[in-house]
Amino acid sequence: MDESKDSDINGPVKNNIKTVDKTITCNSNGVKTVSNILNDQVYTNGDYKEIKIQDETDSYKKEEEEPRKKRDSDVGRFVELLKKKRIQEKLVYVISLTTIVILVHGLFSVQWLLPYYYTIATPILLLIRIIIYWGYKWQYFLIDFCYCGNIMWYSFIWMAPHQAELFIVVFALANGPMIWAMVIFRNSLVLHCIDKTTSVYIHLLPALLSFIIRWYPQKCSVYWYHEFIPVILEWSVLWNIIIPLACFLLHSLLYIIVISIMKPSEDYLTSYRYLTAKTTKLIFKAVNIFGPRWRVLMYTIFNWLFCFISVTMAILWYNYFIAHCVFLGAMFLIVTYNGASFYMDVFSVRAEIVK
Repeated sequence: MDESKDSDINGPVKNNIKTVDKTITCNSNGVKTVSNILNDQVYTNGDYKEIKIQDETDSYKKEEEEPRKKRDSDVGRFVELLKKKRIQEKLVYVISLTTIVILVHGLFSVQWLLPYYYTIATPILLLIRIIIYWGYKWQYFLIDFCYCGNIMWYSFIWMAPHQAELFIVVFALANGPMIWAMVIFRNSLVLHCIDKTTSVYIHLLPALLSFIIRWYPQKCSVYWYHEFIPVILEWSVLWNIIIPLACFLLHSLLYIIVISIMKPSEDYLTSYRYLTAKTTKLIFKAVNIFGPRWRVLMYTIFNWLFCFISVTMAILWYNYFIAHCVFLGAMFLIVTYNGASFYMDVFSVRAEIVK
């Protein structure tokens, strides 16, 4: 190309040169080397013919902006959900702490309050749990014995609070397999988590009710529609062990039908699958003694032994006030320690990851 043309072009208009061009010019023989780009015009030798090209810089910018916008949108939605969840957790924390204050006050001062609190709170918490568990496909947890035990307690306080024999049965169940299940399932008092606090409530509240009715029957009957157990019966093998164990056995047979015969798909979680999921755990090793074929049967047998031992121990809590106090206090310390472990070992790690 002629150097004079280059100097003529580069001289007087050099300061007006734009860096981006949307056209190139070619002669009839093909693409030539572009000499200069001035104000969106391309100057070359020969005949001129314009060909549109895509601006690569703009293309790169668009390609970078689209995923960035999507990422920013996803992060924004996540932050909004996180804010809503934190508000819910704060409310659950306040309600949980208030509940503890009410229960402690009810245990030691106004015993008549607990039956009313149990009457109102239990259906609400169970309804919330049904909704949550149905969404996660955990609804088979709702056929566990602790829910049947709560139904029996609800029936007792509203239908037969004066039946001393029935009280012994529900006492044995509440202070036997129901409360000991907190240890088996490692329930933890995590005040901001409605699922964990509900689990503690379901297993612990019947035992607290049994405590006030057993040791303060007159005080907890003050505002109730009927007097609780006007006559305290002595313990007996029939009502303290055989009948409670029979109730548990009947439930376990129905449970076997559900998990072995009906056999829900792998998408659904059951307490059997939950407890035997980890092959390194003691529970799995116990039920797997005779191999996979006999796991369900061994699981059922160990459940029966667990129930028998726990209802037999409940005779001590039924007969001795101090023993009952120590037992309930120890159980509360266990779930509190599990909750502390969650906050220190799990929750704090999650918080660091979020940061």
